Amino acid sequence: MPPGALTSTPRLTVRGMYPTHRATFPTGRKVEVPCYWIETLKGDQVELSPEGLPLVVDFAKFDRWSIERVTALTPEGRELQGLIAVDGRFFARTLTQASRNGEVGSCSTVLRGLRYRMIPLELQFAPRKGQYAVVGLYR
Repeated sequence: MPPGALTSTPRLTVRGMYPTHRATFPTGRKVEVPCYWIETLKGDQVELSPEGLPLVVDFAKFDRWSIERVTALTPEGRELQGLIAVDGRFFARTLTQASRNGEVGSCSTVLRGLRYRMIPLELQFAPRKGQYAVVGLYR
């Protein structure tokens, strides 16, 4: 995560995700992204619990390559539907475990009854304690 990309200034509680698509991605803007706690991993599916307060993410601090990658279609033809934030250290561990289960670089979750692939905005991240990873949700 780029230094200064996240601020700990909480805003109002947000449920679900920050909805966005390729054409509406908040490039260069600050937006509130809902935060989740990773409860469990079963196979490649992550169970999430909302943390309550969102984080304000400054997308002007992300590099162009990360933004282009997150807004592109996945090789399977999935498109970005929204964004969430999860604890970065737990998400890194979850991705490692999912890789052992056969899913490299992503896992899935269910929000509001729909299944999404979870792919980190940045492929290379070394999270520190208390740092969040911004995750794209794809369908």
